[in-house]
Order: sequence, then structure tokens, then C-alpha cells
Amino acid sequence: MRRIALLLALALVVAACSPGTAGDTTTTTEGPSGDPGPVGLFASSLSLATSCDDLLERYQEHALEVVTPWGLPGDYWGPIWRGDVMEEFATDGDDAAVSAPAGGEAGVDYSTTNVQEAGVDEPDIVKTDGRYVFALVDGALRVAEVDGDDVAVLGTDRFGDIHYSSLLLAGDRLLMVGHGWSERSFGDVAGDIAYPGGSEISTILELDVSDPSDPDVLRTLQIDGSVVSARMVDDRVRLVTRSQPVGFVWEYPEGNGLRAERNALEANKEIIRESTIDMWLPYHVLSDDVANRETEGQLVDCDDMYLPSEPSGVSTLSILSFPLGGDGLADVWPAGLLAQGETVYASNDSLYVATQRWVDWGVLASDGDAEEAAEQFKTRIHKFAITGPKARYEASGEVPGFLIGQWAMSEHEGDLRVASTTNPWGWWSSAESESELNVLRPDGEGRLESVGRVGGMGETETIRAVRFIGEMGYIVTFRQTDPLYVIDVSDPTDPVIDGELKINGYSAYLHPVGDGLLMGVGQDATDEGRVLGTQISLFDVSDPANPQRVSQITIEDAWAEAEWDHHAFLWWDGLAVSPYQVWSWNEKDETETFDTGAIAVRVVDGELVDAGRIRNGLEGPVVFGDGEDDWPVDPWRAQIRRTIVIGDVLLTVGEGGIGVHDLSTLENLDYETWR
Repeated sequence: MRRIALLLALALVVAACSPGTAGDTTTTTEGPSGDPGPVGLFASSLSLATSCDDLLERYQEHALEVVTPWGLPGDYWGPIWRGDVMEEFATDGDDAAVSAPAGGEAGVDYSTTNVQEAGVDEPDIVKTDGRYVFALVDGALRVAEVDGDDVAVLGTDRFGDIHYSSLLLAGDRLLMVGHGWSERSFGDVAGDIAYPGGSEISTILELDVSDPSDPDVLRTLQIDGSVVSARMVDDRVRLVTRSQPVGFVWEYPEGNGLRAERNALEANKEIIRESTIDMWLPYHVLSDDVANRETEGQLVDCDDMYLPSEPSGVSTLSILSFPLGGDGLADVWPAGLLAQGETVYASNDSLYVATQRWVDWGVLASDGDAEEAAEQFKTRIHKFAITGPKARYEASGEVPGFLIGQWAMSEHEGDLRVASTTNPWGWWSSAESESELNVLRPDGEGRLESVGRVGGMGETETIRAVRFIGEMGYIVTFRQTDPLYVIDVSDPTDPVIDGELKINGYSAYLHPVGDGLLMGVGQDATDEGRVLGTQISLFDVSDPANPQRVSQITIEDAWAEAEWDHHAFLWWDGLAVSPYQVWSWNEKDETETFDTGAIAVRVVDGELVDAGRIRNGLEGPVVFGDGEDDWPVDPWRAQIRRTIVIGDVLLTVGEGGIGVHDLSTLENLDYETWR
């Protein structure tokens, strides 16, 4: 399937053609491209499949290398008992553009999602257009209207049994991403046993929210697989999904012993040899309520699939490109990649997917090769251009070790800076971990070549945070202490460590908060590395050779969501806000303390000032014990998940409702529960 839109809008015209044939012949730089040009076959390169037979052969070849007596690794194929037994800036990051309503401008009159790159929006659980707030709570869509310091909850919408986990908003269009698991029962087993189908099913909803009180479903797209991530530039979405093979009914060893396992293994190899291409590629179903029709079929055409020169698992990555507006989900341009795919990063022009080769460490350990494999482990990175309607493959490269996530990558003037850690947890190797920074540059022939490198950072430690700001990079590593490395990347061919600061604890998220100032959100820790609670630090990095921590604020026994999800962090005109939770146990008097809310911190004259705690439906920390069984509050409902600014108020969006606070004093002005 080249373009789902053609199945709908042009069905009568191209009934005899495969979908998207018009896209195949496009040769302009603006449209979808077919052959990406000559690509050298090196360790990470990709090439287009020449046919479905060619593609099937590659899937089978890789699968035969990793199949076990219990099927392919990575999926659960055993029984699930029914009933009651058994049943995841180079810029400031708060200026992602959306269509602003009259009287409001994103990044000026209201805050938007905290993102890595300006102009590149990211999915999150809360979105706003400066007047309405759309929030996903318990998998349902909640909508509220904000007028000055008044807030009104307009309603709650549930769309079937799907749990929706992220949103994208563009003008009056809202995209919701949800997921669930397929399930089936075998005919020869008792009716109280079900077997999972081995793959996740993702559901993407496109809504018209021109009337926010009554969202209207325009289109629903269901696909095999899970959503890895998504990005949106100029209201065009790039949705990356990962799918596993489907439709396989594996043999299992009959009884114990080597013979039983070998017989099952040979039977499973034969099942793979007899497989068809539709068992490997993801399927899709599109329900278009605008056109009043439903279409289904293979999500990606065989000749839109890119193949690595070396195996990278038997998963399929799909990059779906479509506008959030116009024909929306009826105008999808897919591209595929035979690879695992764990991490997505995007600039305004490029999308990068980082993949790791599947390794059976247990088998390698038994053969004595695990240590060598761990020391030589590499992450592969594939670059796609996203300036046209369709994501177009351009180049591939690799770096040693593992990436912490999207922040490990940053594009600057055509170069990709990548921070990685080798052997981060001592897996199967006695070699000590260390971190390095590589600069990858396209060579024009399909390769991302390393043109600069600096290493030796954080020996025996692992990367906890990375931030690139212009030509400077900041890397935090941690095991017992927190080295903050300041790296000059102004000469990409010769990156240099300018300075280093060692302190207790670590920062898990870094954010620029002024000229030469960097804020870190993480954990305080003892000299031995035992964490003590959420710590917000302010670093003066104006002198790269001599970085200093000028102040810090700690909440004992707390964890902040921003430590693992940067979308939870708000920076607005000198004010930083981050939700937190405290749950501690006093061994001496056998009492528990629970507290949840958001910590507000201001940066004043180069120092941190604690502006207080903000709470939703909770007056303060709750201490309970002495045989007390009932919670005085519902801790889940009191959580704050996101904070946003609209005009002169700060909004706290939580599990139980939405609060309104004076932006200057943080005084609680209003609180409305969801309904």
C-alpha cells in the first residue's frame, strides 16, 4: 500500500492499479522517492527490496537464525488463563508551533509541550490551543475550557475499550494513539485458555475538535504493532511503528529432553520456510467516516521496504507520513524497514531511527563469545529525509554501545551528534563501561561516517542525561557521583571536553534557563551513590572550562516524572515547574508518608528560589499508620501529570481534575474534577 488516500479518493480512477502508483513515478524532490540512489553495503546500510520474494527470503533467513523450540524470541506465545488466574536544543523546547486561536500565540500567550527541537512537536498526554485543554486520563479524553482564571470541564469521551496514551494537536484536528493486544484461542484446547496472537494492535483516531465539547471521529486506523514514537513538523505527522510477525502457530517440545527440543526446533524451521509474506508485514484497517467506507490490506508494499546488510531482528519498522488536516489518515504514505527500532529523534528536516541488533546473550555466554560481543556492540542509526510527503531513506551509520534515548542524538548543520555508553550494565563482559560522543556526517553515498569523536567519559558509569545547545554538548554520567561534562563541538571533526564537574547525585533531564545557565532535574545521592530524593540543580556553564553548581533544592524521598519524561517539565519566563511524588516508610514508628503535587522553582539573579508546592485536591503531605487501613485521600487521583500556562494562570492537569493557579503567586484559584 503506497498511499491509503488513493484507495478512498481515487478508487474509481485507479481501480486497476496498485495504490499509490502515481507516487511511484514522482521524481521531484518534493514528492515520494523510490530508489534512494547508490548505497554502499557496509555494516549499517540499507537497500530497497527488489520484490516480495526477495523480502520474504530475507525475513526467513533472519528468522531461521534465531528461532527456538518455542518459536521466535521477543514474543510470548504461551497460555493466558481466563478468569481470575492471570491476565510504556539546540532550543529551549517550549515553542512547538500549533495553529493558535484568535488572541493567543503558542510560546507567547500559552505554553506548549516541552519538546527537544523547536518546531518539531511530540506526542504527549496533554495538549492545548490556548483556550481548550485536551488531556488523556485513564485512557479517556477529557476536555476543559479556560477563560481567564475560570475553568470549565466540558466532558469525557471514551472510544471503545482502547487505552489511548498520547495526543497531537493541529488547529481543529486531534490525533489520539492507543494500543491493545490481539488474542485468540486454539480449537484443540479448553475454552478457558486463550493464546495471545503475538503482536500488539495500535489504534490511531483522527478527531475533529472544532466543537471541543463534542469531538467527532473522522477516521480510525488500526495496524499491527506498537507505536515507537511520532513527530509533527508543519502539521505533517511521521508516526513510527514496530510490528512482529503474525499468524504463526509454533510447535512446542512434547515432553522433556534434548530430542523433544530438537524435534520442535526443526518443525518451527519448517514453519518459517513455508511462511508467506503477509505473515511478516503488518496489516492495516482504515475506517473512514468521512467517505463512509472501510479499506484494509498490507500496510507497506514490498518495494517500499528497506533491508539492512546485516540482520537486525525480524521486526518491521514502519514510518507513516500523513497530514493532521485535510485528508488526514486517508492520506498515508508508508515506508518500511526490516529492523527492531527503539529510539526516534527528529529535526525539522530529518528523522533518525536508532536500532540495535538482536543478540541472544544466553547462547553467546554458553559459547564463550558474550564478552567479545558486548565489548563490540553497536547501535545502528538510519536517517530519513522528511521534507516531502513521504519519509525517504538517505543514509546509515553506527556508534559503539547503547543510547539512553532521543536526547542522545542532535542534528546541527547537517551533522548528527550522538552520545553513547559501552557495556552500560556490565552485561556478559568484565570490561568497564565508558561514554563517548561521535559526530556522524552523510558522505553522499548512503553512509553516516564518523568525522569526529571524543571518549573516555564516565568510566564505570552510564549516561543519565544529554543536552546539546548550539555548538555545546552537556553529558551527565552516574554511578556514585555525577560528572557533568561540557563538550565543545564547534569543530565537528575535533570535539573537545572543555570542563568537568563532579558532585553527588545526578541530573536525568537538563534544560537551558538563561544565558550560561543550565537546570538539572534528577536525584540527590550519598557518597556511595544511594539516591535520596528529587534534586533540582542550577549550573553556571558560562565558563565551559569551569562549570559550577550554584544552587540546588531537594525534596527528600521524592521522584519527579521529568526524570524519565521531559514532557512533564515546564519552563516559562523564569519559572520551572515539575510534578513529583513522595512515598516513604518510617521504620521506627511504622508510619507512611505520601505527598504528591508539583514543585515550583524560580531563577532569580542566577540563583534558585523555592516558590513552593502546588497540589490538586490535596492539602499537604499525609502521614498515616497505627492500623489505619483507609487512605484519607486517593493518591492516584491527587497526582499532577502536566502543568501549562495560559495567559496569567498556571494550570495543573492531573488524574483527578484540573486546577487553576495565579501565575505570579501560585495561589489556588479554582479546581474542577473530571466528569
